[in-house]
Amino acid sequence: MDKLAQLQDVDGQTFDYVIIGDVFPVPKSFVYPNIYYPSGGGTAGCVLANRLSEDPNVTVLVLEAGKAHFDDPIITSPLWFPKQFANPDYDWTFPVIPQDNAPEIHKIPWNRGLGLGGSSAMNVLTYTKPAREEMDALEALGNPGWNWETYQTYAKKAEGFQAPLPREIDDGFRDLYHPDSVGHDGPLTLSFVPTGCGADAAFQQSLAKNGLNVLTNALGGEIIGTFKGLSTFDQFAGKRVDAATAYILPVLHRSNLKVLTEAYVRRIITEGDEDGGVIARGVDFEHGGKLVTAVAGREVILSAGSIKSPQILELSGIGDRKILEPLGIQTVVELPTVGCNSQEHHFVRAPFLRLKEGKGLVSGGMLTDAQVAADLKKLHKLDIDYTVVTNAIAFASLQTVSERASEIIARKKAQLSADWEKYLPGLRRQYTQMLQLLESGHGADIEYMVAAPIFEGLPEPHKPHIAVSPNLTHPWSRGTVHIASADPKAHPRIDPRYFEDETDRAIMAEGLKHILKVVRTPPLSDLVEVELAPGPNFDLSTDEKVQEFVSRNTSTTWHLCGTCSMMPRELGGVVDAKLKVYGTKNLRVMDLSVLPLQVAVHTQAVVYGMAEQAADIIKASVQSA
Repeated sequence: MDKLAQLQDVDGQTFDYVIIGDVFPVPKSFVYPNIYYPSGGGTAGCVLANRLSEDPNVTVLVLEAGKAHFDDPIITSPLWFPKQFANPDYDWTFPVIPQDNAPEIHKIPWNRGLGLGGSSAMNVLTYTKPAREEMDALEALGNPGWNWETYQTYAKKAEGFQAPLPREIDDGFRDLYHPDSVGHDGPLTLSFVPTGCGADAAFQQSLAKNGLNVLTNALGGEIIGTFKGLSTFDQFAGKRVDAATAYILPVLHRSNLKVLTEAYVRRIITEGDEDGGVIARGVDFEHGGKLVTAVAGREVILSAGSIKSPQILELSGIGDRKILEPLGIQTVVELPTVGCNSQEHHFVRAPFLRLKEGKGLVSGGMLTDAQVAADLKKLHKLDIDYTVVTNAIAFASLQTVSERASEIIARKKAQLSADWEKYLPGLRRQYTQMLQLLESGHGADIEYMVAAPIFEGLPEPHKPHIAVSPNLTHPWSRGTVHIASADPKAHPRIDPRYFEDETDRAIMAEGLKHILKVVRTPPLSDLVEVELAPGPNFDLSTDEKVQEFVSRNTSTTWHLCGTCSMMPRELGGVVDAKLKVYGTKNLRVMDLSVLPLQVAVHTQAVVYGMAEQAADIIKASVQSA
């Protein structure tokens, strides 16, 4: 393997593009006359580094705060990824402030990947593409060229799909797809994991009895229904594939690409020009306990994620004057919407089920027993270890899950009408799109997923367990991520404002009631030994009791978006459709923070497609300059 860069490999050298991923400080400056700074060796940053360095006539430097973690079994194994959580070598572990409407959730930190590959190295490997209407909504929000057709083109450019292999044991959980809806030649390896918990087919059959049928192609813009999802998994190697192993490791041999790890961004250096604009001249960062300034001759590109990107902008004087100046930070660009419009998926930690033994059912806790794992590998005649991942997915409209849908929608419309003048123009535009989807009955308002990984603290970990959780996909509540200190090492103040909008809690409660019907319907119910949560005697008789349970048993899904939203400035946008930060000449953002309106699906597929499109936007801007 070609080696990662050392400081001496980059100190004093000139690079056309510098991709920064939360770097570690050096007491002298080194200058890169023609530079981009996509801040982040995470998912988007890795894509940009690969694509920009395809041109042998440019040089690219990647700076990343964490370590490389190449060939680390805690990352590569689909079984052991929970060991990353709260481990400072792998996880930022961002705290969340207490929430008035969700009294327990602030105890659950927002885990984010620290290292090359970012959160793509610690997620649950789920690769689900958004609905056509969701990506078309980006264009409707004032972003020309950002729509489903363009997204699908770029997503397929990223994807390297492995066709399913024959399986020794057919459990009825089908690998369904259409070849034209997925890419086959891209760097990101995707596959249907050939083994599972054994309850997935029963989950689909019980869903069908409760209004949700199996989709034959969930990759082509239609997601309502249930399906087996793709995973970022190499079925021949039996390992996770993340953005670093897909986009960085294969091209480390390029002489025009240098990757420096263990770095931490402090701020972007800017200065004004004669036209009254702001130019990004470089980045202050740390490496080995020393301060370093990297000077940019072309552009700075920030790809630090939905938490760190707004933090770095604010530390650099770009944001709301009322937040910056009390902290002693001079306002360079007055852009009050930096860190606003945050939207986060969250799910109910129930139903949680202990399954019956002796029926071939498997969960992650069981696989920690070496003998059990070996027996399963032999039984299925596998060349790789037996694996369970979260790939039994379903998306449903509110109309499908609830008899009270019309009542909930009518109440929401009345509330929007009453409060319409209070909303900023961008939020009005977003809510218009959301209401259209909600009323149509074609929106994916709730997700269900079967999770069978390692659960900490199980009283009987040797028995099979699954969680079948409803997930709120299109939250109406809006939160914020802002700095609370001028210290770059201090965590930002994260306030997701869970359930500030009552519609969110109402939809989640209806989703919980519906999925409880599903798990109590054969054939899934035939596999259940005991319903551990909320329990067979849980009182479903009143909305108040169900919503109280939802409030106290909600957890993040780690899909935050919107904190540097891509929208016209007059609508409250932070970046334009070319990803340029308003008020600046040469500063871009590219990560999930630019997504202005949350999609229903797990978000990594969205980031890969958007980052591929961003790379072409950047290349085109150089050619036209």
